[in-house]
Amino acid sequence: MCRRIAIIKEGRIVALDSPTALKRRISGDSVIEITPQAGQMAALQDLLRGLDGRSVVEVREPPVRCSFASDPEPSRVIALLSPI
Repeated sequence: MCRRIAIIKEGRIVALDSPTALKRRISGDSVIEITPQAGQMAALQDLLRGLDGRSVVEVREPPVRCSFASDPEPSRVIALLSPI
């Protein structure tokens, strides 16, 4: 798999990025990114159990950052995140 993709229109590069970044730009998904405070991971794990199969969750370290790609209901993810 390639690391970068160029999209060319009429002989000009109109987009150049990684496959993941390009998908995010054109997918229409909303990406909600949070950085939880110390001691919030237990609550965050409970939250993740409440999401249905339509939201993609990525947890990266360090620092712990969680990205929620939610389509078509980002408001639902935001509502679940509000207590944290």
